[in-house]
Amino acid sequence: MTSFNTGAQASTNTSASVAPVIPAGVLAGDVMLLCVQLFTTTGTPPVVSFSGGGGGWTQIGATQVAANAGVWNYGSAWYRVATAGDPGATLTISETGSPAASTWWAVALAAYTAANTGAPADVNGGAQAAGAVAAVTCPALSTGVAGDWAVFMGGGGVHTTITGPAGSAQRENVVSSAQVGAGIWDSNSSAGPAGTSIGGGTISTGAGTNWLTAFTIGLAPPPVPVLGLQQQQSGRSMMRKRLMYSDV
Repeated sequence: MTSFNTGAQASTNTSASVAPVIPAGVLAGDVMLLCVQLFTTTGTPPVVSFSGGGGGWTQIGATQVAANAGVWNYGSAWYRVATAGDPGATLTISETGSPAASTWWAVALAAYTAANTGAPADVNGGAQAAGAVAAVTCPALSTGVAGDWAVFMGGGGVHTTITGPAGSAQRENVVSSAQVGAGIWDSNSSAGPAGTSIGGGTISTGAGTNWLTAFTIGLAPPPVPVLGLQQQQSGRSMMRKRLMYSDV
C-alpha cells in the first residue's frame, strides 16, 4: 500500500541553482516527486537540469508559465525512483537562459513508498494564474487505475504563505525571503477506484499580484503481479473441480 515517507525543501535568491538535500530516510525504490518553481524576469523558458545526488529526473507533463508585468514564474513537476545512493545526497538543480541576478527558486520534494516505479504518474495536469489573483486551481482529473493517491503541488511568486487544497495533507511548504514558494500536498490515502475524480481544489496565497502554478498528479500504486492473477485463476479452477467431484 502506498504511503508518504519523508520530504525536503529548499529556496535561494538571485542564483542559477538551488541545492536541496535528499532526506536520509528515503528508501531505495521510493518514488520521489519534486515541485520546482523558478521565478525570473526572462520571458524565454530557462532550461532546467539536475546533477549530483539524485541523478536524472523525469518531467511530469508540461512546464506551466505564469506571466504578468514582465515577470515570469515557471512551474514544473518531476519524479525519480530513489536508488541506494540517494539518501542524504545533495541534489543540485540548475538553470540556463536566465541571469542569476534575476532568478529566484523554491523547490519541494516528497518521497512515497510502495508506489508504481515504472509509471508513477497515472494521470497529470497543470494550470497557472497570474496577476491580481490569490489562488490557482489544481486541474480536475479522473484516475485511470484503482488506488491512486491524489498529489497536488505548486506555488510561484506568492505572498508570505501558501495553502494547499482543502482536506489535503501538507507534506512540504516553503516560502523564501523573496516570497517565492513551493509546496506539496496529498490525499493521505487511496483516492478510490479507477474513474475517481481528483483535483479541483485551489492552492492559495495572500491577495495582491501573484504568479502561481499548480499540478494534480494521480500517483499510481504498484501494478498487480501477473503471477498473482494467474494463481488466483488457478485457485478458482481447482475449487470448481472440487465442487464438481463432490457432486458426483
